Amino acid sequence: MLTDIAIVMWKELREIVFPDGRFHGGARNIFVFAAVVGLLFPLQAGPRWFTSWMTVQAACFPVILVLNYSADAFAGERERHTLETLLASRLSDTAILLGKIAAIVVYAWSFVIACQVVAVIALNLMYRDAGFMFYRPAILLSILVISALAALLLCTIGVVLSLTAPTVRAAGQRMLVPFLAMFVLPAAAPFVIAKLHWQQPATLLTPGTIVVFVGIALALLTAIVLAVGVTRFVRERMVLA
Repeated sequence: MLTDIAIVMWKELREIVFPDGRFHGGARNIFVFAAVVGLLFPLQAGPRWFTSWMTVQAACFPVILVLNYSADAFAGERERHTLETLLASRLSDTAILLGKIAAIVVYAWSFVIACQVVAVIALNLMYRDAGFMFYRPAILLSILVISALAALLLCTIGVVLSLTAPTVRAAGQRMLVPFLAMFVLPAAAPFVIAKLHWQQPATLLTPGTIVVFVGIALALLTAIVLAVGVTRFVRERMVLA
């Protein structure tokens, strides 16, 4: 099983990083996210980037990379008429599903890590007179865990929606609601709390506690969606979709 998952994962990563056999697509993504998350956001925040809990949300921005690739996971194969060949292979259904998800998550999560490295270098060069600066352990751990779980959940949702989508565009449209729920609703939370006058109860929650709750929620939702995906992965139904 692990060997089959690795085979699918390697195939997907190669197609993501080297579209049409060239590195152009991957290079473009590297430049954009390194510039925004590795330079723009940290330089605006200054040394607070390493100590503020708001960094956790900003650092997870590269997770949006999973949107296009997860929508393409099966709908793209269907459009390119390569889905039948993939499904006719000896690879198990679970290996195909998990291999595609793992490849996309690893690709997006690697950008999160790379951007943090760029941020450390950029801020230490900018404030070199202040001595070496680095993330608080709790902040760094939260970035790594939350970004991985967020990428996994969003990717799993996208791949499951892509199972029966006739086109990549249709799969992308189906992902609009989950994407808004994950990234827009949390930003609206302070306004909701103020509107409902929940400021006092909200003060009892520390940022660390909120991160733990978010992590648990992401893990549980991912397990549920993944179970649905394994159940819905029926080769005959996908060919006829």
